Amino acid sequence: MENNISVEEYQTPKEMFKVIREIETRFSVDSLQLLDGTRIWNLVRVLLAYSLLRKKNGKKSLMSLLQTGFMLFKESIKPLRLPQHEIVYAGFSGTESRKMKEGFFYDIYMDPLYSILNENFYVFEWPTPSGYRREYQEKVYSKHYVPMHIPIFSRTFLDFINYKLFKKTVTIEPQKALYDIVTFFNQKTNSDRDTVMKHLTNSVTVFYIIKRFLRGILGKIQPEIIFIRCAYGRFNMALVQAARELGILTVELQHGIISQYPVGYVKEQESKNFDCIPNYLLTYGEMFTSIITRDYLFNKKNVITTGFPYLEKMKGEAPVIDQNLKKFVTYHDYNVFVTSQWTVSEQVKKFVAELSERIGPATGIIIKPHPRDESNYSSLKKYCNIYVTNKYDNTYEIFKVIDVHSTVYSTSGLEALAFGKPNIFIQAGTNIKDFFDIVDNTSSYMASSTQEFIQHLEHIKSHYNDISKEIGKKAVLFFKPNPLGNVKKFLDSMILENEDA
Repeated sequence: MENNISVEEYQTPKEMFKVIREIETRFSVDSLQLLDGTRIWNLVRVLLAYSLLRKKNGKKSLMSLLQTGFMLFKESIKPLRLPQHEIVYAGFSGTESRKMKEGFFYDIYMDPLYSILNENFYVFEWPTPSGYRREYQEKVYSKHYVPMHIPIFSRTFLDFINYKLFKKTVTIEPQKALYDIVTFFNQKTNSDRDTVMKHLTNSVTVFYIIKRFLRGILGKIQPEIIFIRCAYGRFNMALVQAARELGILTVELQHGIISQYPVGYVKEQESKNFDCIPNYLLTYGEMFTSIITRDYLFNKKNVITTGFPYLEKMKGEAPVIDQNLKKFVTYHDYNVFVTSQWTVSEQVKKFVAELSERIGPATGIIIKPHPRDESNYSSLKKYCNIYVTNKYDNTYEIFKVIDVHSTVYSTSGLEALAFGKPNIFIQAGTNIKDFFDIVDNTSSYMASSTQEFIQHLEHIKSHYNDISKEIGKKAVLFFKPNPLGNVKKFLDSMILENEDA
């Protein structure tokens, strides 16, 4: 099969989405299942889509492996302390969802729900993928906090030993169907078949082990409703499937921006296969609901627009920023905030340096590296009108003190609108139009050069009031107002629905 598209091009969401769509039209994908009957295509399609993005820089160092192993062992020797009674609501999240707030670590997806769920809500939290949990349990905001891990004296721990040491993996049936799908995928993407097949088999094995573990836990605590921060991927799909098998309702909370080509949220081929998919999905805004409900991965009537409670909460609070940044912002007449992307960091740095030289000293440029960015930004410190923030600083706080936001394709482009800030997107290899329909030349603009950037900036300055009105109209499409009220309304309707049933 001839193919002129490189592996790198297939790593873009648009091209990968096309590949998955073609597989679903050519093959009987819903026939894939485990021996216990779980249909796993909804998981496999995600694993395939991300298989080309996995790190290929070799094995971890021995020291890194030893550190991870020690942290996992330290965690696993502790007993798992579950609630000793049945609970109503359970939220499943991870350590990466917490941000420092007034001296406490606040889960930005789960903790806002306490204001409507009160004492009935327990937050179950897993450590980072490396096995490390920050030592902050005494400073967790969540009223009912349950740190999760796999105890060393458990069947699940033994299952992982068998999998890791003795290569005991699950059987995916029918094996020929899986082989044909992977062969086609590798031909289309110029990737290695054995590598992808191994990745799928190992990932599905972890899914199965975790599903069995979580099914046992859910059987003990018996929640009525589970909230999940992100429902695609082997761990969270295992949680959803375990809950489905026990008749527990699952509700996914949108955890980030859903682009135009989301393999984790859209399946164009009509299907009644909802295995591993949550019962409900609560989205930030109608724009995301329309993307998800255009096709068949979710039950369309169960995709509901509610808004983003944490973002709404942050909008209503005074800014909390570093004193040095505060001085920088005050010193300049106008401030542009650039959120970089780790995949194009060098292009962004070069663009910002050139922009600094051309834009004049009255305009300040604040640049925030992406959390995954390992680049060195020291070369920008010689520019008096550039301020480099810590890559872990809270973007929402910075939005409150700047005038214009800029990025390449970061989700902060949509969040900026919610804070009333116009966007100038930088075209640096990757085009924002492949992710979101946002460039409208009334609230968001596109620049392929620093000259074009400055032209847009001057236009925004001259028409700021009119542009602000357009931003308000656009922002509502992405983030529905009164999110907590909308979530409560959703839960009340679920209670009535269950009572009628």
